[in-house]
Parts: sequence; C-alpha cells; structure tokens
Amino acid sequence: MLIRLFRLLVVLSVVAVLGVFGVWLMTNTDFGRERIRQYALSAVSGATHGLVKIDAVHGNLLSGATFVGVTIADSAGRPFFKADSLSGNYGVRELLGKKIRLSDMVIYHPAIVVEKLPGGQWNYNRLWPQLTQKGNPADTIPGFGSWIRFDNLRLVNGRVTVLSPWAPRKGLTARVRDSVLKAALAGESRLKIVKAPGGYQKMVALDSIDAILPQLRISDPAFKDRLADVSALRMVAYPFQPPGARVTALTGRFQFNNDSLWWTGAKAQLPGSKLTADGMYALSNGDMRLQAIANPASSADFRWVMPTFPRTGGGKLALAIMWKGATQDYVVRDADFRTEGAHLLGDIGFTLTDTIFFHDADVRFTGLTFKLINEVFPGTGTPRPGVLAGSAKFSGTVRRLNVAASDVIYDAYGRGRNHFIASGIIGFNGKPTIVSASNFRVRMLPLQVDLVKLLFPTLPIGGTLSGSATLNGNGARQLVATGLDIVHLDGANRSRLVGRGSVHTTGRQTLDLDAVAQPVALAELTKFAPSLPLKGLATGPVHAHGPIDAMRVDTRLALPGGGDFAMSGVVDFKSKELGYDVATSATALDLNRVMIGGPVTAVTGGGTARGRGFKPATMYADLAFDFGPSSVDTLGVDSLTLRATLAKGLATVSRASVHASGARADVAGAFGLDARHSGALTYSVAVDSLGTFARYIPGGAGPDTGVVPARPRIIAEALKRAKADAVAVEKRTEVARAVSGAPSLRVQVDTPRAIPRGVLAGSLRAAGTITGSLSRFSLQGTASGTGLQVRGNAARHVAASYVWTDARTAHSAMRVALSGDAISAMGFQFDSLAGELSYLQPNGTVALRITQGNRRNYSLNGDFTLDKARNELRLASVRLDFDSTAWVTPHPSTVRWGGSGVEVVNLELRSGATSRIYANGLLPTKG
Repeated sequence: MLIRLFRLLVVLSVVAVLGVFGVWLMTNTDFGRERIRQYALSAVSGATHGLVKIDAVHGNLLSGATFVGVTIADSAGRPFFKADSLSGNYGVRELLGKKIRLSDMVIYHPAIVVEKLPGGQWNYNRLWPQLTQKGNPADTIPGFGSWIRFDNLRLVNGRVTVLSPWAPRKGLTARVRDSVLKAALAGESRLKIVKAPGGYQKMVALDSIDAILPQLRISDPAFKDRLADVSALRMVAYPFQPPGARVTALTGRFQFNNDSLWWTGAKAQLPGSKLTADGMYALSNGDMRLQAIANPASSADFRWVMPTFPRTGGGKLALAIMWKGATQDYVVRDADFRTEGAHLLGDIGFTLTDTIFFHDADVRFTGLTFKLINEVFPGTGTPRPGVLAGSAKFSGTVRRLNVAASDVIYDAYGRGRNHFIASGIIGFNGKPTIVSASNFRVRMLPLQVDLVKLLFPTLPIGGTLSGSATLNGNGARQLVATGLDIVHLDGANRSRLVGRGSVHTTGRQTLDLDAVAQPVALAELTKFAPSLPLKGLATGPVHAHGPIDAMRVDTRLALPGGGDFAMSGVVDFKSKELGYDVATSATALDLNRVMIGGPVTAVTGGGTARGRGFKPATMYADLAFDFGPSSVDTLGVDSLTLRATLAKGLATVSRASVHASGARADVAGAFGLDARHSGALTYSVAVDSLGTFARYIPGGAGPDTGVVPARPRIIAEALKRAKADAVAVEKRTEVARAVSGAPSLRVQVDTPRAIPRGVLAGSLRAAGTITGSLSRFSLQGTASGTGLQVRGNAARHVAASYVWTDARTAHSAMRVALSGDAISAMGFQFDSLAGELSYLQPNGTVALRITQGNRRNYSLNGDFTLDKARNELRLASVRLDFDSTAWVTPHPSTVRWGGSGVEVVNLELRSGATSRIYANGLLPTKG
C-alpha cells in the first residue's frame, strides 16, 4: 500500500514538474511565445469576421505581454486597427473566466479607422457581430468580447479617423447637386469629403493623440453603455478641412455606444482658450451638439470652426454648436470680444449650409470694419471701406436680412460719416450690388451721397442726405421709396425734396420721381451740365420717369424774382455729355437771379432744344427759340428769334434776330466751334438811337450835367464871319431898304452850341462778315453814324471800315479807316477828319488828317508800341497849317507815357528858317 502511495506521489511529482516545466516553456521561451502568438491569432481571428495580424509576442506571458505589429482589417482589407506595438498586464484568472481586463497598457502609434460605407453598417459591427448564444440554455458564462476593460490605458501618438456616409442635402436640382459635389471633392467646402464604394463619405480625424485613460470600458454586461475616463489628452482634431483644433489638454468622462458619444462637464484647453463643455457626437452620421463656455477665448483657437476667424484677439463667450447633416449652426451668447480694433458685445447666431443664415443676433459694436466683416464672412460684400459703431438686431441671409439698427455710425474712409437708424428687411446681392427691401424704414442723420453712388456710380453730385424714407422692392426690378422727405446738402447748396421715387439699378437703370422741390438749389444742376453756371433756388413739382439715359422730365419751377421756368422732354443723365430733347418756356425770367454773371432780365418766351453736351467742340444741338416782349437791364426787347444747329464743331445759324427799342440785329451763316472747323457769318446792326444803349457804352452817358462849349476863338471867328456877311448883305440891299424905309440889318451870329456831357444820341449802322471759329476768326465790315453825340463830343456823320484778322491768336492784326465831317471834339470844331490805324501786337501805325476851315489843316504820321509798363509813340512827321503859316517836324521824335509821367524826346516844330518850338524831357503827371 505504501509502495503504491509512494509510486502515486512520484507520478504526481513528475506530472507537477512536467507541468511547471511546460508552463515555463510556453511562457518564457521564443518557442512558447510563438505557440501563444499562433494560438492568440487563431482565437482572435476566430472571433473576428476579418483579417488579423500579429507579427510577434514578447515578455512573460503569465502576467503580461507585448504584441508587435498588430493589424485588424475587414474581409475586404479595409483597415480598422493598426499599432506598432501594444503591451500590458492581465490576469490569468480573468482570462479563464473569458474576461479581458488589461492594466497599464500602452499602445504605440495606434491608427483606428471607424467606418460606415454608404448603405452599409459600421465596420466594428461587421468585424464582431452581436451573436445569439446557442447551446445549453443553462450556460450563462459570457464568451470572449462580452467583458473588455482597460485600466490605466496610455495612447502614444495615435490617430482616429471616422468615416460616415455623406450626400448633398435633399431638394437640390441635378445641376446644383453636381456643383455641390464638385466643390466638396475639390476641398472648397468646410467638410472633408472623399469618394467611397457606393457613394461618398465625410471624414473626421483626430491626429497626434497622446492620452491617459484611467478606465476604458468597452463592454460589460453590468453596464448598458461604454465609458472612456480621460485624465489627460492632447491632440489636433480635424472635424473639417484644415486648420484643425489644437487641444493642449482635455479631461472628462465620455460615455458611448455603437451610435453616439456624449459627455458632461468636460474641460479643454487650447493654446489661448479654456472651455467647459457638454455635448454629444453621433458616430452613426457625424452629427454633433456642443455647449461650451470659453473664458478666456482666443479667436485663433476657433479657426477650426471657420478659417476666416481673425488670427488675433479674444475675450469671453458662451458657444453652442449644432451639426446636423450638411447644416452647421453656431450660436455665441454673452460675448465680450475684441479683435483687430473692433469690440463686440452681445449675441449672434449663424447657420452654414450653401449660404450664411444669421439668427438671434443682438450685438453692440465699435471699431467694426467692413474689411473684418468680409474676411470673416466672405461674400457679404464691402459697400465702402470703413468702420462701424452702434447696435443692431438682425436675422436672415445677406440677401434678405431683417434688421433693427439703432444709432449706427459708419465712417467710410476718406468719404465722410454716415449716421442712420433703420428697421425692416434689406438685402444685398450680386456684383454690382443689387439692393432689395421690404418695409425698410431708414432715418438719415445724415448719409453721404457717396453711398447712393453704389446704385448710380456716375452720379455727379456729392454732399449729404438727411431725412427719412421707406424702401420696398428690388433694384433689379423696382426699388420704391415712399414717404420721401430728404434734404440734400452739398457745400453751400441746400435742396429739399418731398414725395416718392423708385429705381431700377441693373441693366438699363431707371428712375421714377414724383416730388416737390421745397426748394432745390439750381447750382446742383450745374454738376450735370458744367457749362451752365446756375445759382439760386427754385420751388415746384418735379416729375422724372424712365431710364437714366432717356429720362422724361416734366417740371415747372417758381424762380427768384417772381419768374418761372418750365421744361418737359427727355434728358440723358447717364452719359458723360448730358443729352436733351426738351421744350422750355419762361415767364419774367431774371437771369441775374439764376445765372452767375447773368444780366438783369425779364425774359418771356421759350422754344425747343435737342442735342447733347455743352462743350462747343463736341456738342450737338438743334435750337429753336422765340421770345416775346422782354427786357435786358433797361433795354426793351420786342422779340428775339433763334434758329441754329450746332454739330461736328460747326454752328449753323439759319436765323438769329433781335428787335429792340429802336434797334435791330440780324445774324446768319456758319461759324466754327473748334480749331478744326470754320465758317462765315454775316451780320447787320441798326441802331436808331444810341441813347437807348447809354448804359452799355463806357462813358456814353452819365450823371454829368455840364456842357462842353465851343472854344473862344471859334466863337470869335463865327462872329467875324457873321459881321462880314451882314456888311455884304447891307450893300446888296441898301437901295431896297432906302425905298422901303427898312432898318439896318442886325448881325445874325451862327454861334456853335454847347454840347451836354450827359447826352448820348445819334444812329448807327454796321454790317460785315465774321469768318473762322471761336479759337481763331477774322472780322471785316463797315460802320456809319449820323448825328452822333457822346460825352460832349459830336459828329454829323462818321464812316469806318475795319478788318481784324486772326483774332484770339498771337498774330492778331487790326486795320481801321475812319472818316467824318462836322466834328466837335473837346470844344474844337473840325470840318472833316480822316485816319488810318493798324495794329499787330504790340506795334502799330497811325495816320491822321484833320481839316478846319479852308486854311487850316493838320496831319500826323507815325508808329507806336503799346506795352503794360511803357507805351511809345514815334512820330515820323507832323504838319500843322495855320492860315499862311506851316509848322513841320524836321526829324522824327518820340513821346512815351506810362509809369511816372509823359516823356517827350526831341519833339521839334519849325516854321520858316527862324521860328522853332522844341520840347525834350519828362512831364510829371498828377497822382
């Protein structure tokens, strides 16, 4: 019995030794590890519907091991898990109970791909399907995979990629859908979209992951959900196209199942931000809900949301993010944010789909530039570079924005300040910008006209607009302004319009305006037609309808001075040169009140004008005007008629005539308006009485009530002639007087009368031609006067012929031949006068011949120079015949004047051999 017992003990001892040796052999030798690798590979592969690879196993397999080159892929070879190595400790007891509990596990360079193909299921569900247990119903022992837990798990430089099915949102047309797909695959959308079998996938990646997880519970029958307890994590997350979110620290408890991941109170740090967040991420489709409080919050840390966020600045905010399908919604609450000189306070929400939709916006702002707005929200447009301050509530898209803006100031750089209050719906679309509105009420406090030039870029006026208006419609069709009450200030010009108007700003721009000027500054019209120097104010109705380049205008304006002006027709305000086809009329129009430098008038009449532009060289105009009884200053005009065509640098006047009190002027022909064209005009002027034009002739008339009497010698000679005539008559009538007893004859003296200085009288006639153009012309003609009386001088008859060539050029030359009879000048009486004058700047010649009675003649010949500083007359010859005595100049002499006085140089008159008059020297002048 003892021997048997001993033998049993020996056998048992041998078995025990062999067992220990076997365990050691299997767990501590390469042979054993290879056997374990094959066994583990077979076991995992048997539980996995895919491909599993383990390159090597190292370490003591009783308590732990290191697995090298671990790879898991689905049956099609699509990757799920890959790691350079993973090592950790495990308990044999748990393994015997089919539980996987690993501790102090370290996974180096893990790469996990969680994927769901379009129309398929998640890859982990395909790899490890949930099987219904078969066999003995009483067998309640779980199998491998039913209980998996990691304690103190560490991930080193890992990467997790989530690929979920994606398709363009429903409701798109085929063309738009193709456009969305093309943009998404080209990386032009925020989502990272890739092609996949059967369709497309959205990619979310977590890169450069370094993490410590005190607990990672993958499965446990005692718990419904899985758990990841994160005590430290850093990574770069790419939920969209780069840039990514650089997370420097993350802690929290994250629960998840096959479909979703959710967390509460997680804390995250980014380079310049600290966040506390709750949220949920749907693994099945990539949807996400996140609510976070960031304090501080750096703008640069949120560029992963929108790459257009500023790189500088920050503050604090509460952030809510909702991703659902292709729609992303962001809401910022209680923000206090500063960036790039701007300070923003309040709330703002926006939804990103194919466009940007704003909601829940209630913000206060200062220093906000359109440059910053356009950088953050590309495509919103920049009306004018500038900076904004104020407060606003708004919602909608840029194309249809419901706005309540309070006390907004917009300083456009270099273009003035705009101040306004507005409410209603307004939209901006396209380039050039098209404005649309619905009950958009705006108060201008004021606005710069420069903003109106966004709609009408060629508008020539400037200044500011104050007042109010309500806008409705669309500039592409019709944008209507009602309740219009606007004051326009442009420098010293102030205009007010009350009424309604509408515009069409695309294609052929149109304007419809029915308003009343209360009043309008006429000088503003000069901005449209610079050649019209208008001034003053006008009041009355203004109607303008149609395209800007062919607008029908109808207005009747009350003008300063009691006159009025009416115009109707078509005007082209858009072209560089103003175009017009209008009919005008005026009553008692005072040009002095409405035109700079205009004469005092009372013009009544009208006509038609059709043409373009006002510059003589380029304008075209067909003019037909008739005016009735009018006045220019004190000159009464009975009628004025004009028929003329101005075109291609030439003015063709078929008829131009003026009938005034005692005067008539007629012009006909053609005349050049630029240097390349020339023509010939004929003219005739008849003035019955110069007295009518006294105020227009310098020195012609005035307040002087004195007279210019005849010289004493003239009176004495007249008396001598009268006595001689009386003696001769007495001799002839001596016998007759003796028979009749008639008394002796009285001496009748024809004494020259004194001439009043303040009288202008006589008649004039002139006729001739003007040839050339405005830049260079020649004038020739004849003129005559009868019964002339001017400033105490008189002439019974005067005749002249004149030629002026190359006028308005450096070669301008003038020749005048003058003759007259019965002339009284400064009290001297002359029987006749004849003279010739020629002038070519600055030099000229003069020849003068005067006859005084039968025995007195005077003549002068010479040349002269006219200069601003000094004038000079060079006398070639002078001859003075007094009865039987003649005085002549034996040599040339000179007379200079200007500056300090008159200088006579070598002026000498001789009569006979001994009589001599000589002058040489400076004769000072007074003053």
